[in-house]
Amino acid sequence: MANTVLDRWEITPEELTELVNDNPSLRGMLMGYVAEHKFRKVFAGDARITSARKYDDHDRTKKGDLVVTYKGTDFIFELKSLQTNTIKAGR
Repeated sequence: MANTVLDRWEITPEELTELVNDNPSLRGMLMGYVAEHKFRKVFAGDARITSARKYDDHDRTKKGDLVVTYKGTDFIFELKSLQTNTIKAGR
């Protein structure tokens, strides 16, 4: 069985959901990393992209969340999350 973060922290999916729902700063941070992860996946299967990399979050000399190399040129992307309690979900 996989050793997930839930296993290591000994919490249930419901408890993690409660923590995320109750803490907007945590929610925003997690959503930012989820956005980066999904954005990288978009480029992972594209043969035209020769490199997609993430800078160290703590290196203040390198700005941006993701650097994509396309036709020999680096493009730097900065992803942002929105304050989720201001968004109305459609149902």
